[in-house]
Amino acid sequence: MKKHEKTRKALIQAQKMGIKVVLASGRPTPGLRHEAKALELEKYAGYLLAFNGARIVEVKTGETVYEQTLTIEEAKKAYDRAKEYHLACMTYEDDVVVTEDIDDEYVCVEAHINDIQKKKVDSFKNNLKDPIHKVLLTGKPEYVASIEEEFKEPFGDSLSIYRSAPYFIEIMAKGIDKAASLDRLAKTLGIKQE
Repeated sequence: MKKHEKTRKALIQAQKMGIKVVLASGRPTPGLRHEAKALELEKYAGYLLAFNGARIVEVKTGETVYEQTLTIEEAKKAYDRAKEYHLACMTYEDDVVVTEDIDDEYVCVEAHINDIQKKKVDSFKNNLKDPIHKVLLTGKPEYVASIEEEFKEPFGDSLSIYRSAPYFIEIMAKGIDKAASLDRLAKTLGIKQE
């Protein structure tokens, strides 16, 4: 039996015992659908904590339990800063990646990883729609590493900005991270940390 199959079966067994399973990921919600299906989260009312915790969804009902998004103005500022640094910029709309840079190699990586389509727009800023869970920037790994701290400076602590892969800079609403969102979900469900 492969290691991941053993883990999958253990997680399904845990759910049969009443344990809530939560997939916590930086991926967009549609990017977790295959894993959610494999773990039978719909059957057992499990949760998806997507976009690093910017959105929590109960799989069985599709209900959004928690959501904290960027404003359109914040997304526009992130885009403007990205263009100053010659970074490709993308966000998500339903189950597609929205970008001006449809052929950027790392935009293609993001679409492939999440098994979602790309949508080319002529103007990123003019095509922004609520909710905006995350703006993702891409560039060559060495370059992204060299500009990361400088890039973040004008935003101070008003947004959550960090590298999630050598070629990605993620921009989300202030205070978004997986741990804080898991804590929110646990409190909502009445589950004590112990």
